[in-house]
Amino acid sequence: MANVALLTNIIVLLGIMCSLNVTYTLPGIAGIVLTVGMAVDANVLIFERLREEMAAMQAAVTRSRGAVETGAAAMVRANVRVEAESGAAVDPYASLVTVVAGTSTGDERVAATNTADGVRIVRINDYSVDVRPGGSQRFLAIENTDRPGTIGRVGTLMGQRDVNI
Repeated sequence: MANVALLTNIIVLLGIMCSLNVTYTLPGIAGIVLTVGMAVDANVLIFERLREEMAAMQAAVTRSRGAVETGAAAMVRANVRVEAESGAAVDPYASLVTVVAGTSTGDERVAATNTADGVRIVRINDYSVDVRPGGSQRFLAIENTDRPGTIGRVGTLMGQRDVNI
């Protein structure tokens, strides 16, 4: 893919120069060579960074697996379990990790998947969501028993305090 982009860069550059009837001088040719060199250097840097990130991700997966294994006994005592699924059963996700917490009123479930953009929470109990945790983002999920006028009162209170909903 990088080779195709590099070849396209050269073809577009030479095509523009030909269409403008540019005279090829030694400094101009040196500029083309410099452009190719910078593109190759950028590809090498990107490849090295990608390799470092993949190694770090593998180390993080190993650390996470160890943390889950050592914390499993405490989770069983606390009535918390982790379910991992992959394959066609969790379509459209490649894999899905669900944390189930047993409460006095039943099970509470939070499911997440890992994408190229990072971790995404995709399900809370029976509700589909798309939340990318982290950074400055905040997420509040409230299950509401439908009582007429409740949402209006909440909206009014938040509006009075200049909270955009």
